[in-house]
Amino acid sequence: MGPDSDRILFAGQRGGVWNVWWVSLTIGRESPVTRYTEVDTFVRYPAWSPRGDRIVFENGEVRGNIWCRRFPTPRNRGRGTGR
Repeated sequence: MGPDSDRILFAGQRGGVWNVWWVSLTIGRESPVTRYTEVDTFVRYPAWSPRGDRIVFENGEVRGNIWCRRFPTPRNRGRGTGR
């Protein structure tokens, strides 16, 4: 709950894009706090600072990694890591 006891922060996905939003308990209106536009980012765990003048949240990027490694066979066993 925000410092004014009227706003709640939340992470929400709209149109495939994650952002931090707040909603007013009084009028029910939602407003974005962040304005990320990429579908490969996400936000989580928004919270108010103790004084109520800042927010904190996790922001991350979803990126794939491809790894290639030699599979040990009887022929190449013991020849290193295969880098």
